[in-house]
Amino acid sequence: MGKEDDRISKLPDSILSHILSSLPIKDAVSTSILSTRWRHLYAYMLNLDVDFRIFRYPPPLTVKSFTNFMDKMLFLHTEGRIEQFRLFNFKISGIDASRVCEWISAALCRGVKLMDLIFVPWGRNIPMLPTAVLFTCKTLVRLKLGFPFVMTVPSHVFLPNLNTLELQSIIFEDDDSVKRLLSSCPILEQLSFSNCDMRNITWLIISNPSLKSLTLVVKGIYSYFPAFFSNEVDIAFDLPNLVYFKYKVFTAKRYSMGNMPCLVTADFDISFGLLPISVPQTICCISKPASPGT
Repeated sequence: MGKEDDRISKLPDSILSHILSSLPIKDAVSTSILSTRWRHLYAYMLNLDVDFRIFRYPPPLTVKSFTNFMDKMLFLHTEGRIEQFRLFNFKISGIDASRVCEWISAALCRGVKLMDLIFVPWGRNIPMLPTAVLFTCKTLVRLKLGFPFVMTVPSHVFLPNLNTLELQSIIFEDDDSVKRLLSSCPILEQLSFSNCDMRNITWLIISNPSLKSLTLVVKGIYSYFPAFFSNEVDIAFDLPNLVYFKYKVFTAKRYSMGNMPCLVTADFDISFGLLPISVPQTICCISKPASPGT
């Protein structure tokens, strides 16, 4: 096909960026060598879904190539919007934590709706989060955080469009951090805590009028460490619209189940000690039909 027949390259940038967004990110970036027309189009992609395993080079080159790639994607054309920003299996060894923070800030400032950050910590180089920007992002619809950092929730926090929140391996700073976070999400419907470190928590209050699904679990190797969920913690639930409730952790000091008139399915599996010495006891697993009209 001759150059005069290259109709695809003549399409508007908005259409081409949409096409590139449907490709694996490594393939999308490789289109930059096709011609000058395609050189920087990948920077307008709507979805940035980056799996660190695509960089299969010796460590020094991996760090350099990955850093250059992310800088171009996020800082080359700042006027473009981002629908989804996902860093998966991201090993941060050799990359300055402040640089990672800048990448996340850039995505948040470009109207991101779906953000997944799944990091593989390396030594003590734990990434930082731009909490002031993250916890006041008006466009976020889904947020998933999966790495062991202390979650400090600022006093001014508001996530007006957040529908789904998934936290994995997060270290909660204190009681108020959880309360501030949940109270700042007026339309939150799905909430999940998985293998989160709650040793700093004494009074865990999960209260949200819009929440429909709640999952609180400790699984895998973490189930051998009851300190991740201290039995000195008191837990209170006030969830008037909750439909699904999964609770698989160590026993707490006291429970207050509060108001749950809409509950349809509850799956409780509570461990009373170190596994496998004490076998987890299934406390409750119920399912009832929803009432007409729900």
